Amino acid sequence: MGSSFFALFCTVSQPASYINDLLQHAEKNTFSAGNLFCLIESPSQKRVDKPTEPSVEDFETGFQGWSTEDLGKWCHEKFNWNNPKSQPPYISDEEFAILDDRTLRDGTVLLVKWDVWTERIDEDDPSDADEAFRKLRGYRTVRAMMRAAPDLMQALPETDLSEAIADMKPEDDGVWRAPQYE
Repeated sequence: MGSSFFALFCTVSQPASYINDLLQHAEKNTFSAGNLFCLIESPSQKRVDKPTEPSVEDFETGFQGWSTEDLGKWCHEKFNWNNPKSQPPYISDEEFAILDDRTLRDGTVLLVKWDVWTERIDEDDPSDADEAFRKLRGYRTVRAMMRAAPDLMQALPETDLSEAIADMKPEDDGVWRAPQYE
């Protein structure tokens, strides 16, 4: 199921300038949907009325040290579309973005998606039989430069990450890059 907006978390204290930089890039999103990020500052935050404007001031994150799995579980509990307490605007419970310790080093954003995929059990077995594969589910991540992150985030719900990751061939540092964002 598609979503309207995406949660944005900080798992370490980030200068507001990093957050505002991402939000400004999101406003210039080439898919023309504009900014779809909703900054979630703490687990006790009551309501998000609209995407966050790029005028964030420094704050202490309430998600210090949270793992991808912890954030995913929190999103699922807070934003699940099947939850009758979930209110507009609808925020995805399956895709979200993280500004983490690596963001401070290289300006990248970790994009996360709940996914289901298959994996070959034995790489030496050329069979295409169902028994040669196992079904996996969990959170998969893609790291992107801040300028590219909003467009990639918007495409994430409809993207087969297995194919996208194979096609992207990230740089040695694991970051997805595209010439139009350089």
